[in-house]
Amino acid sequence: DDEKLAKDLRTTYLQLQEQNEGDDLAPGPASEADDAVALNAQILASREEVDLLQAQADLVQQRIMTLNDHIAVKESEIQDREFQWGTAKGEVAFEEGEAMTLEEEISVLRSLALKMRASLLSRSKSLPSDLTSALDKKQRDALGPFQRALDPGVPHGKRLNWVWL
Repeated sequence: DDEKLAKDLRTTYLQLQEQNEGDDLAPGPASEADDAVALNAQILASREEVDLLQAQADLVQQRIMTLNDHIAVKESEIQDREFQWGTAKGEVAFEEGEAMTLEEEISVLRSLALKMRASLLSRSKSLPSDLTSALDKKQRDALGPFQRALDPGVPHGKRLNWVWL
């Protein structure tokens, strides 16, 4: 039964193939005109499709160029921010160094002020040598008017009142 069905299918296939070959060999005049019209329609449709694809490709290319420009701007902004960040880090480091220097000076001056107060409260007429030797030139120059105020030769009204220390 299957063999008979296969044989019938082969026979039908061969008949259809012969008919198609016969149509291709001797087309009628109406068939050629119809084919030409159909080919022209396909050509026009293909041209329109090509034009649409070209327009789409142009839009994609423009979008890519716009995105590349946007990326370049963002990279420039990143470089600017990195430069600003580096500058700020340098400024912070400098300011931290300044703060440490000032803290050291405050500590020294606080110690000197306490020693001066103790010396003045003891009613000594001069500052101890260990106090004056711990000072640098700038500090000794600044201390000059205070030492003169402690001098017994200075009138009492011109002397400094050190109780506020």
